[in-house]
Amino acid sequence: MTREQKEELLNLCPVGKVLFDEPMSRHCLMGVGGPVEALVVPETMEELKGVIAWAMERKVDYRFWGAGSNTLVRDRGLRGLAIRLGQGFDFLKSERELDGFALVSAGAATPTRRFVEWGAKEGLEGVETLSGCCGTLGGNVLTNAGAGEKAIADFVEEITVVDREGRELTMKRSALRFEYRELKIPKTMAVVRALFRFKKTEPSEVEAAVSARAVAREESQPTGVRSLGCVFKNPQKPQAGVLIEEAGLKGVRIGGARVSSVHANFIINEGKASARDVCVLMGLIRERVKERTGIVLEPEIEVLGEE
Repeated sequence: MTREQKEELLNLCPVGKVLFDEPMSRHCLMGVGGPVEALVVPETMEELKGVIAWAMERKVDYRFWGAGSNTLVRDRGLRGLAIRLGQGFDFLKSERELDGFALVSAGAATPTRRFVEWGAKEGLEGVETLSGCCGTLGGNVLTNAGAGEKAIADFVEEITVVDREGRELTMKRSALRFEYRELKIPKTMAVVRALFRFKKTEPSEVEAAVSARAVAREESQPTGVRSLGCVFKNPQKPQAGVLIEEAGLKGVRIGGARVSSVHANFIINEGKASARDVCVLMGLIRERVKERTGIVLEPEIEVLGEE
């Protein structure tokens, strides 16, 4: 990125909202990752559209970044822009109630944990599906996050996106293609808002369901550690964690990255892990599981940047 381009970019957002050569380890829940050429945090729709228009005009690659719960940047870094939506995209609002159901809208930058807590107090049955999901609602919509037989797609009524031409588009649920842990839309589209539909019930019932999920998570998943969540998608059966454990990889360490001894589909940062440590460990897992079962595990996390 040239000096002129950097100066142009600085004029598109408020002071402090454009960071150059920013280590993405600071923006990743696992605490690993190399630098991005520029991290941009637009606070308004106008700023977001301006950044996208600038990137398109200058032919600069860009991608969207949430809370860093399922994305990893390699140690050599990432070229172009990482765009992280700011506080202007962090909101929750009850829209209306009809026939025992509630419609609620939320900004893409809203932390999912806060959404779950708010939804439980509002008596939104089903919000417990997202209990334990890290990151932001925008990221969870893009990855169709969830637990058990339910996922966020079961509650989405519509989403609002901004495309690479700067157009705001509202897409109804019937037009959206949700798959396992994925929403099929172009990477150049920014999800900025989602409208959800939940059945209304007693808040105490939802709060109890959220608490039960939290207890189950404490017993079955590593908590209080730095990780990216589940690393591999589950095949139909058995689950990825079972395959990894049966391959004898539970607790295996490479550098500062270790396969969790609690749940084998989690890789944790023991303090000084590098992105390379994580990638090498992922490669070892895929190789061993394939050798033993013939199953090729598909990553649930996205790995970006230069090899």
